[in-house]
Amino acid sequence: MHSAPVKKSDAVRLARKQCASAPVIVLVRPTLSENVGACARAMLNFGLAELRLVEPRCDPLDEAAVRRAAGAEEVLRGAQRFASVAKAVADLSSVYATTARARDMTSVVTTPRSAAAAIAAAAPSDRAGVLYGPEASGLSNADLAHAAALIQIPTFEAFSSLNLSQAVNLFSYEWWQAHAASKGSGEGGGEGGAEGVMVVRGGQQLAEQGVLDALCNRLETALDENEFQPVPQHRESVYLQLRGMLSRVQMSQAEAGILHGVITSLTRGPKSARKGTKKGKNGG
Repeated sequence: MHSAPVKKSDAVRLARKQCASAPVIVLVRPTLSENVGACARAMLNFGLAELRLVEPRCDPLDEAAVRRAAGAEEVLRGAQRFASVAKAVADLSSVYATTARARDMTSVVTTPRSAAAAIAAAAPSDRAGVLYGPEASGLSNADLAHAAALIQIPTFEAFSSLNLSQAVNLFSYEWWQAHAASKGSGEGGGEGGAEGVMVVRGGQQLAEQGVLDALCNRLETALDENEFQPVPQHRESVYLQLRGMLSRVQMSQAEAGILHGVITSLTRGPKSARKGTKKGKNGG
């Protein structure tokens, strides 16, 4: 007895049920609605149903977007919008960012296959997301500072020009392969390769990006108060490097708590000095 064929209208519901650990796709400042629609189609082909948009420069539900979604319109309708990358990734534990070019910053660089394997290996305890930048310019260094690693898609050196939806499609396919392999379902059958897997050991939960963002903000405030970087033109660059460094560490919730304690201790100063100040105020 054959089971009834799955309807396209049920695809998003089934994806959310069967692929609950799928990574979130985050499009940052997309400019063409048809590309957003094509991304939704690419995602749903491989079980990804959660799309987030940061400051979209287009209408993700216009006629062109819906037409290019080719049945994945529900992914578009369910897409959340955010005012910043920090807010879009606040609840995620691991963030990857796609880039087509080398950057003048220290970074961990991986491939779609390795990133997909890492995400599948860390699921379901850690939520992950992948950032994609504007079609013309890509992600800024400020955007990349939120990522633990950069994803670069190996292409022919004489011609590297992938469309946004093609880049989403390539990663989504690799994730589907890695997910299928981790479940032993045989649906994917890809090589999967787990090289470059970054997982916190000892059963500790990775800190969400919102926790890291709060930690970075607190650290920057403390450094400003102590005039760590008084030259205005250097401040943003130095603090972006600090954020990138803390993102690459992929620290646990417990480790983030320790760093909060370290900042508290340093900003309060030695206990002996505080006691002396208190005695002085009391006339002791």
